[in-house]
Amino acid sequence: MICSLDEFLEEFYLVHFGCWFIGSVIVFTFAGLFSAYYRVSSHRQKAILAKFQKEE
Repeated sequence: MICSLDEFLEEFYLVHFGCWFIGSVIVFTFAGLFSAYYRVSSHRQKAILAKFQKEE
């Protein structure tokens, strides 16, 4: 099946943009989860350190 160049480019662009969009969403999701986990763990470490300092 031979389609015109315009149709091919439009389809290729949509597929390429869709893959790029999905990839960026996945990357941003992982970055958000990682930063949230890092913030929670650093906050937890500070709380544990404060608890130990109080006990001393």
